[in-house]
Amino acid sequence: MATGKMKYYTELDGIRGFAALTIFFFHFLHGQTFSGLLPGVFMKLVSIGPTMANLFFVLSGFLITQILLNAKGTHNYFSYYYARRILRIFPLYYLVLLIYFFGLPILYGRAIPSFCCNGIIGCICKTCRSRSGGHMRGQNTCGRWR
Repeated sequence: MATGKMKYYTELDGIRGFAALTIFFFHFLHGQTFSGLLPGVFMKLVSIGPTMANLFFVLSGFLITQILLNAKGTHNYFSYYYARRILRIFPLYYLVLLIYFFGLPILYGRAIPSFCCNGIIGCICKTCRSRSGGHMRGQNTCGRWR
C-alpha cells in the first residue's frame, strides 16, 4: 500500500448525516400517519430507516478503517485511536445516563419515566418488563436487544 495520507471524502460525512437523520426520524415517527402530499413523501423517505442503518455502519467502518490505515506505522497508533474514541464518546454517554437516571425523574417526579417501555430503552429496562409482565403487556418484540 502506498504511504502518505489517504483522501478524505467530505461527501461521505453528508451521506452519513443523512442516514443518521433518517434513522432518527424512523424511530420517532414509525407507525404515525399523516395526510397530505409533503408529509406522505417525507414518511416514504423515513420508511427506509433500516436500510440507512446498514449504510451508516458500512460508511462508518470505511471511515474508521481509513483513520487506522493513515495512522499505521506511527508510535502507538492503535492505543491513540482508542484513547481519542473514548474521549469523544464517554463524556456524552455518561451525560445521557445522568440525564436519564437523575434529570428525568426530577422533571417527571417518578423513578422511571413512562416512556421506558418503548423502543430500545424498554428492551433493556428490567423494571419496566417485570412491571408489565413482559415487554409492553407481555409482547416480546425486542428479543434481539437482550
